[in-house]
Amino acid sequence: MCSSDLFAGYLHIVLHETGHLIAVRGVRYTPRLVVTGPLTVQWEGGRRTISATRDWRWLFGGNVWFSSRRRTRGRDLAVCVAGPLANLLAVGAVLAVGRLLGEPGYFGVYVRANLTCAALVLLVNLLPLPRSAEGYATDGRQILDLLRGRRIA
Repeated sequence: MCSSDLFAGYLHIVLHETGHLIAVRGVRYTPRLVVTGPLTVQWEGGRRTISATRDWRWLFGGNVWFSSRRRTRGRDLAVCVAGPLANLLAVGAVLAVGRLLGEPGYFGVYVRANLTCAALVLLVNLLPLPRSAEGYATDGRQILDLLRGRRIA
C-alpha cells in the first residue's frame, strides 16, 4: 500500500463522515463530536475545537455523535444513509472524471485507488455487523435496525 492509497482511504473516510455531518445539520440535530481518523472536531458551548484523536481505534475510521430532543426514525435514517451516499457520489464523480480524461498514466492509478477506497468504505459500512461491546455499529446495522422499527443510540 502506498501513500496515495492511504490518502485516498482517509479522503473517503472524511467524505463519509462529512455526509453524516451534513445530514445531522440538515435534519436540525446538534453535532457534538466528529472523529475522522487522526482528527477530532468537538462542539461545546457554541464553540468548535479541533484536536488530535486520542483513541487509536478511530485512526482508520470515523463516527459522528449528535443530539436532539426531536429525534425520529426517519431523521435518524437520513443521517445513517448520508455517509454511504457520500461515498457512492464520490465513486460516481471519480468514474466520470476518469472517463472524461481517459485515465492517462499516473492519473489512472489515482482513479483506481480512489475507486477501490470508496467502494471499500461504502461496502464495509453497509454490512449489518453486530454492535461492538461499546455499542458502536456500522451504518448497515443502524439502517437495518431502523427499518425494523428499532431506535438507535
